[in-house]
Amino acid sequence: MLRSRFKYLVLIIFLASVVLIVFLQYNSGNSIKSLIQDNQSLLTELQIKTKLQKFQTNIIFCETALRDLVTKDDPRHALELERELKAIRDEFIEIDNTIRPTSELKLLDQLNFLVNEKLDNSNQVMNILSQLGQDSALAFIRTLRGRIIRDSLIQTLSLINESRQQALSNISTSVNTNGAKAKSWGIILALVACLASLITFWYLVVQGQRQQKLIRTLDTSEKK
Repeated sequence: MLRSRFKYLVLIIFLASVVLIVFLQYNSGNSIKSLIQDNQSLLTELQIKTKLQKFQTNIIFCETALRDLVTKDDPRHALELERELKAIRDEFIEIDNTIRPTSELKLLDQLNFLVNEKLDNSNQVMNILSQLGQDSALAFIRTLRGRIIRDSLIQTLSLINESRQQALSNISTSVNTNGAKAKSWGIILALVACLASLITFWYLVVQGQRQQKLIRTLDTSEKK
């Protein structure tokens, strides 16, 4: 009777260990899955940050190219300016499509308005230069409209960057949390698996010793 109870006890412990291992594996898998998703989100945010910085740099380059065009009156600067304006337009479309679902619409709408103003102002300067000459173009630039638009653009980009930075911090915290969880679940899973293996090994050793004892008893009985 005692042996029968012992067998049932070992069986229950073994089954409980299997169920616990499955449970731990499930939780560990969820933590790893969340960690992978957070890492992907973190990579996306870093790419967005790089795009915003590049966009801001191109705005400054565009301002420089516009001034060089007017002061030097060189057709090569006109081609350079057209490339800069196209880059600004294309980059804004890409940025808007990427961050609109997770950004403040008010800031994006303001950025959209300022980008269009910047492009319109640059085109006006080019038209004045070609139709009225260098002096008229310089007079238009001295109204500081272009500089005001540029400064507003940079300020709006800074606000967007600040909001994305908060999202970046939240993702980093989530990465650390899920990483720690995955590590903890992995350690617990390994310990439980080792314990289950030790219990199974111990049971097999005990059973083997009992069988050897039973064989020796039978051998002794046959000799008698």
